[in-house]
Amino acid sequence: MSFSGALRSINAAANRMEREARRRQREFEKQQKKIAKLEAIEQVEYEVEEYENYIKLIQSLHLDCGKFYNWEEIANKKCPSKPCNENIDRNAAQEKLDNYKPSFFDKRFKRIDKKIEKLKKNIETGIQNDELEHKKALLEFDKKLN
Repeated sequence: MSFSGALRSINAAANRMEREARRRQREFEKQQKKIAKLEAIEQVEYEVEEYENYIKLIQSLHLDCGKFYNWEEIANKKCPSKPCNENIDRNAAQEKLDNYKPSFFDKRFKRIDKKIEKLKKNIETGIQNDELEHKKALLEFDKKLN
């Protein structure tokens, strides 16, 4: 085989490989187009299904009923009574102060004034606790009204 013959066979082999590569590239592009087409079809089918579901939802909206209210019963129902401040803690603390009798040890160790001050502070704390309870009761009352 001569040099020119070897050169032609090398060029022919290169051309065959190049044609084969182009053919494979065209096949891949065809497959890509088929896949893209199938994906587009699936997307369109999904959108159609979603639209049909939306139409069914709109058409059946009037069939969905909410909670049933007996308006006559609600109209005839008594309004809850507004809570009043009962001063339970304050009254209990005041009663302890009123009924306080110093013991022998209180007199002996001169703790009477301290005990009375403590009982007066308990009355103030009781007033604050009663106010908090009253505010909570008012919030509950508002919730029941609404």
